[in-house]
Amino acid sequence: MDIEQIVQMLIPTVKEVIGGMLMMSNSGVIGGMREAGAIAKYLKSGAQELGGNPIIGGLVEGLLGEGGSLELPDITAIDVTTLFNKVGGAANALSGVEGGDQVKQFIYGLAEQIAGASGGGLFGGGQKVSAGEQQYLEGLRAMLGI
Repeated sequence: MDIEQIVQMLIPTVKEVIGGMLMMSNSGVIGGMREAGAIAKYLKSGAQELGGNPIIGGLVEGLLGEGGSLELPDITAIDVTTLFNKVGGAANALSGVEGGDQVKQFIYGLAEQIAGASGGGLFGGGQKVSAGEQQYLEGLRAMLGI
């Protein structure tokens, strides 16, 4: 599989990883704005810091699309078990690919960034990572094999 094929295979899965994390956060309007900011910041920094990894560069470009905005699937339709199976398949495809471990870390780091962006309570100032988010992160880590 060449780099472009890997990137095209990963884009929908990474979008679902983001959507799944947003679903688990259930953070409200202000928290959602913080999470959107965290996603944008992480993608921008990932593109800059890991731009030497062509898979990550392609992922960031593909996630943001031509208009520079991220389009996510309907988060209410995401089934976490199915998603984690997709993540496991993506992790297997990345095994043995140059820079594949870095891509796995990038995907996990993105979810982790979203989880820490907002907390519970009024205006998102409470506990940053809920039990549901932590469980999601643990499952994601396991499926990525990191």
